Amino acid sequence: MLTALFFAQLPTRYALLVVFLATSIWGVLWIPLRWLDAIGIHGLWASFTFVAVPVLPLCYFGWHRIVARLHLWRVYLLVGGFIGAGFCLYCTGLIVGSVSRTVLLFYLTPIWASILGILFLRERARLGRWLVNALGVVGCGLVLGISGAHLTLMASDALGFFSGVVWALGMVLMRRFPDADALGLVLSQYMMGTLLILAALAVIGTPAPTWEAWQQGWLIAAITAAVFLPSMMLISRISQYVSPGLVGLLMLSEVLLAMLSAMLLLGERLTGAQWVGAGCILLTALAAAFLPEQHYSDE
Repeated sequence: MLTALFFAQLPTRYALLVVFLATSIWGVLWIPLRWLDAIGIHGLWASFTFVAVPVLPLCYFGWHRIVARLHLWRVYLLVGGFIGAGFCLYCTGLIVGSVSRTVLLFYLTPIWASILGILFLRERARLGRWLVNALGVVGCGLVLGISGAHLTLMASDALGFFSGVVWALGMVLMRRFPDADALGLVLSQYMMGTLLILAALAVIGTPAPTWEAWQQGWLIAAITAAVFLPSMMLISRISQYVSPGLVGLLMLSEVLLAMLSAMLLLGERLTGAQWVGAGCILLTALAAAFLPEQHYSDE
């Protein structure tokens, strides 16, 4: 059953439901990241632990799968580079820029994925797709409390913007090469993400955590990686046979769970506009899953 879930091709609507559920868990990533920050593993160092911890076990289980399809090495390198760069830019934006604008700009991903799908995958995104895109972006903006007073762009906003663009490129490549091994793609994403976050740390100059902090934080990092790794595997595999624009739309579930978890665990009070935004995101998911399939035809 688990093998089928991770490596087989699910019916489209089941696959979309899996993406919605698998991505929603990313909405509580802030919890272990805050724990790590509290014990002295700050900023990008916490993100580094998240992507670096799974590399060795993934190498053990996935390296031979890459070698078996070595003729696709450029695909693994590019997908890993784009997704890794997207994650690195996103995390850096959360640290040096506005959290709300970084998240919103990243979640323009469905729009870029739809455009790139039309250009490189010969998809036919009709009016229904664009209306659902607009609904999702509006919902995301309402949840994050974006208003006219917050629309002045800063240099750091480029991190959120380009994180969504390069992530969409990685998703389109996964769809373009369905023969690439899904586990190998995940390995390449974590490897390249680790290298790029190390490069960002060198540029930003964030001091390394103390040895005592590492001793306290390694178990949190390992559990976090183990919980979120299956989500990345599912999203990568489904991205190989489902339109990247649809996958990007269903990823909005992360924003929804982040809002709800902050309300329950941090006591944050939500405005009426945020509840409306949550409803827009749920409608986006339902529309993506149940609108007639010809709206998303790639034939």
